[in-house]
Amino acid sequence: MNLLRNRLLRASSYLTLATLFAGGLGYVFQVLMGRLLCDSDFAVFSSLNSLTMIVGSPLAALMMLIARRVASLNAADTAAGLPKLYHFWQTRVLGAFLVLGCILAWTIPQVQAFVKTSDGIAIWLFWSVLTINALVLVNAAFLQGFQRFAWLGGLSVVIVVLKIGIACGLIGAANWGLHGVLAGMLSAGFIIWIAGLIHLQQTFPPQQDQCEPEAYGFPLHEVVSCLSATVGFAVLSQADVPVANRVFPSEIAASYAAAAVLGKAVLYLPGGIALALFPMVAANEHCTQSRVSLLRQALTTTFLACCAAATFYSFFGNFLIQLAYGNRYPQAGGILAMYGWAMVPLALVLVLKNFFIASANIWEGFLVASGGAILLFLLWHQATSPSTVLMLVGTLSATVCTITYGLHTVHLRAHST
Repeated sequence: MNLLRNRLLRASSYLTLATLFAGGLGYVFQVLMGRLLCDSDFAVFSSLNSLTMIVGSPLAALMMLIARRVASLNAADTAAGLPKLYHFWQTRVLGAFLVLGCILAWTIPQVQAFVKTSDGIAIWLFWSVLTINALVLVNAAFLQGFQRFAWLGGLSVVIVVLKIGIACGLIGAANWGLHGVLAGMLSAGFIIWIAGLIHLQQTFPPQQDQCEPEAYGFPLHEVVSCLSATVGFAVLSQADVPVANRVFPSEIAASYAAAAVLGKAVLYLPGGIALALFPMVAANEHCTQSRVSLLRQALTTTFLACCAAATFYSFFGNFLIQLAYGNRYPQAGGILAMYGWAMVPLALVLVLKNFFIASANIWEGFLVASGGAILLFLLWHQATSPSTVLMLVGTLSATVCTITYGLHTVHLRAHST
């Protein structure tokens, strides 16, 4: 058990540093876009960026199931069939997004109306970014399952560096504006997909040693639960920005988006912990005591780190906004001071979500999905000010976290009795 805790500490420390560095670069990227784009383009970019997380959440759910399967097979020394599993899911994901593109062709006016833009090219670039990100996520699932944390963390940093370089070049040299941002994201994703593909081909067993994997698919109840948890968390963490862009005047919506860029950095703190926790829990599926110990360590570390970050935002929110954006968004400093505290319970939900998916517990996913659905309903009808939005996000996240962990504790006590 001590060995597992030490491995979690080492792996999560590395991944947290990599995630924070990548997240910091990601916020540099978004701040640069806030400076280089006009207010309307920046609001559209922020909405599309949030929609990327929400639309991609079903795929993220699938990737967690794949990572769990890879970790289990690798731990049992039955990884010879994984190359065919990899090819199966790469082709299926690509096919699914081609179908999504056909649907988009019929519904593009509605999508344009929702994000408040008449730019059809931006919408198609957005679909292309979603597609290449999906293929990158397949690579990430296998890297996570193999516990190749160095590559997983390294690629997460390099992709942001490429986005910054390519997007800023296209905006500055070609004056492409919003198209340049999306084209930069697309190009960076393609390069990282190729790099991950090459590394995985070197990681897989030799061709002559391959055999059929146990199964390509997953039980329906696990898929539904994982999908519910991932989509629910995506709504809890990302729905506020599109709703703010839709409901608030452009000046307030842009200030809220600017604060959200920095405020969501709190969620990067448990990112490395969650990534390292997932394959370790999946690989120790028969040792309940070890898994509970890992969960408690992860939750404690996450809570302390996120509270420290939220306190920092409370005191230095205005300074950070001035440093990042100058005087463009005067209301964003006050919003950022509140934003960090709304993210603290959401960060705990992130850790719990990953733990329960790795443990194949199905009920937690429906709790997170319920919280996301309730939040979306309340935001749509009660979002009268930025403070109201953040109060709703924080309250719903804290409620989901409390109920989920409470039910887990009751289940453990009943099982031990």
